[in-house]
Parts: sequence; structure tokens; C-alpha cells
Amino acid sequence: MVNYKKAISPVVATALLLVVAVVAVVGFQSWFATYQSGINVKVEQESVAGSSIYIERLEATNGVVYIRNNAQSEVTVQVKVPANNCTGSMTVASKSINSTDTTGCSSALEAGKTYDVVAVTDSGVFQATHIAR
Repeated sequence: MVNYKKAISPVVATALLLVVAVVAVVGFQSWFATYQSGINVKVEQESVAGSSIYIERLEATNGVVYIRNNAQSEVTVQVKVPANNCTGSMTVASKSINSTDTTGCSSALEAGKTYDVVAVTDSGVFQATHIAR
């Protein structure tokens, strides 16, 4: 006598495959939407101020601000740390990093504290938050 084991029917198997496929598509769509919005934010930041200005670092010890210019041309930047009324200015050559000392600070910058740093160019304003080192 042959002993037959029961298995799931083809209808149930097809339904399970469809459910797995739908869950996979929804998961991918969710991940892709998050990834795409992150890329959009990055592109928007790069296009702000008409160039690719990045505020690299803020040093607390002497108030030095480092700015990277990825643009194809030289740019003049006015730097401000509004919380302490610090200001400075610099010219950053194309594809390079430059630094400037800030002056006029109402108080010293504290290492480990978060500060808003504003870079103003002829093309616009770029702002970033950095922790002073």
C-alpha cells in the first residue's frame, strides 16, 4: 500500500507566492523612497549658494572655520557663527579647502558644543551645524 502525504494545493501555493512578491515590492519601494529623498537633499545642498560649498570643520581653540569649494571657480566667502557674533572672510580656490580665523566673538567657542556656521557667498547662503573641536 502506497502512503500519500498531503501537500498544499496549487491555489494556496500561488497565493503565498503573490503575498511574498507584494511584501518584497512594498519593502523595496519604502527603501528606495528613503534613499531617493536622501539623494535629493544632498543635491539640493550642493546647488545651494550656486556652488559646492561645504563647511568642513569648526575649531573651538582658535575659532578657525574650514570651508571646501568643489565648484569650478574661486569663491569669496563671509563666515559667521551667529551664536557668538564671530565673523571672518576668505577666498577659496576651485577644488580646494581654505580656513579663516573668526574675529569679534562675544565669547570663546566651547569644544564639544554645537554651533550654526553660516557661509555667505555672492550666490547665496549656506548654513550647517557643527560641533566645535
